[in-house]
Amino acid sequence: MSVLPGKIPLVVLMGSPRERGRQHGERFRSRIQAAIDDLRRRHGGTAFDQAIERSREALVLLTATAPDVAAELSGIADGADTSPDVVLLRSGFELFEPAAPAIGCTAMAFGGAVVAQNWDAPEGTLDELACFLHVDGGAVAALVIASVGALGWAGCNSHGLALVNNDLMIPGIAAGLPSQAIRRIVLSAPDVGAGVALMRQLSHMGGRSYLLGDADGRTAAVEVAGTLGVRCLEGDGRFLHTNHALDAAMAQAEDEEALRRTYPSSRQRLARLRTLATDGRSDPAAVAAMLCDHDGYPNSICKHPSDDEATVTTFSMIVDCASRTLHLTSGTPCRGRSQTVSLGDLQPSAA
Repeated sequence: MSVLPGKIPLVVLMGSPRERGRQHGERFRSRIQAAIDDLRRRHGGTAFDQAIERSREALVLLTATAPDVAAELSGIADGADTSPDVVLLRSGFELFEPAAPAIGCTAMAFGGAVVAQNWDAPEGTLDELACFLHVDGGAVAALVIASVGALGWAGCNSHGLALVNNDLMIPGIAAGLPSQAIRRIVLSAPDVGAGVALMRQLSHMGGRSYLLGDADGRTAAVEVAGTLGVRCLEGDGRFLHTNHALDAAMAQAEDEEALRRTYPSSRQRLARLRTLATDGRSDPAAVAAMLCDHDGYPNSICKHPSDDEATVTTFSMIVDCASRTLHLTSGTPCRGRSQTVSLGDLQPSAA
């Protein structure tokens, strides 16, 4: 294991999905167990037990839909000395009621394709994160940023498919898969078209938006909700998104009060992002400047804690899909140090 500047560890996982999961679970066993204990304390025993019941139902679907992801999850559970239904709670905030992740984001995808995100979360969340380099059959398969014990928040695979996403305040949770499982399944796709096709086939538990880009320069924006299904946004290849729905049907179903309470800066951040993107530049340097923007501080694109929205940009990710290169900054992009990681250059034995 090595450490990227700015604290996020880079962890290499090698072998079959189950073996990679076991390595993950063993490496972070005590932290995973502590995080699960914290979930039980925060939600209470009754809500925790109810979440376990939902987790067992989701595991049946995950095993039937994506056996490799289910095997990885079982490996994490083995390594962490717990059970798969318990460890899935680390990847499934939707399994709890009410589901309130309080993780807001600013995301963008430009035809080209450059895909980027400021990932905003409560202060202290940075300490939970790691970059997991998945190596399958001796070749790099994907780099995923995840909380320890979880399946992943965002990432890029060896084909050059990148995925970022945003929380949406669409009420109602349906039977289906937690969003982190969805993300890992989609990151097995070779390109945007295949990724969107997977999105349409999968059962989604809650509301979320996903932006995708691939090595051929294609992009897509998808909004999902357990109660409304999957909607693809129309666009010219440039997609900008924060934490409110842009599809008309999704917006009509959105809980406006919950949006104002949880992500009051969402519309302001999107309006500012649209202004910044009018010059047409979408190279990584221009995107990095957008992610550092402080208009509306502290509730800016580069998010800092505030009394009404107590999140902070915890990491930024910019992916140049054609070169399979990730520019990762831990902490706020205005202060953090950026590490450039090229999947094509990584040697599994030396990473």
